[in-house]
Amino acid sequence: MPVFLALLFLLLLAFLFMGNSPLKKGPKCRWKPDPRTRNNTLNRYICMECKVDAFTSDGSPPKGCKRQYRNIN
Repeated sequence: MPVFLALLFLLLLAFLFMGNSPLKKGPKCRWKPDPRTRNNTLNRYICMECKVDAFTSDGSPPKGCKRQYRNIN
């Protein structure tokens, strides 16, 4: 039983510290395409909420938030 509780606790911690956890507070990302990269192999998208940019190759916006990769200066 203690092993099961320890595993459950570790699973809860992993879930809380995941980048796209639904339990994290904050605004959801709203991705806006950068028109300068429309016809390129990689399309750049900028989040209007957290001001992070991300790139995709399939033409659709990124699936999750990239806030954890933000450049902090």
